[in-house]
Amino acid sequence: MPKRSGGDLTRYSRAIPARLRRAVLERDGGRCRQCGATENLHVDHVLPVSRGGLTVPDNLQTLCAPCNLRKGNRADGG
Repeated sequence: MPKRSGGDLTRYSRAIPARLRRAVLERDGGRCRQCGATENLHVDHVLPVSRGGLTVPDNLQTLCAPCNLRKGNRADGG
């Protein structure tokens, strides 16, 4: 397996850098993409890292805590 560079490490990490987290929250209008809530928001991987998902904008979404917990490890977005 080839060695990953610094930028690649973020793509394969569960951790979401603060700048990327802010960008996703802004893109999603500060609202849960499932129910529209504006409080207790999480930035979530659409396809979980445990299932091969990457930490890139197209694989991240804003969910409120209840919607995120309901989703669990599924890849269906909620």
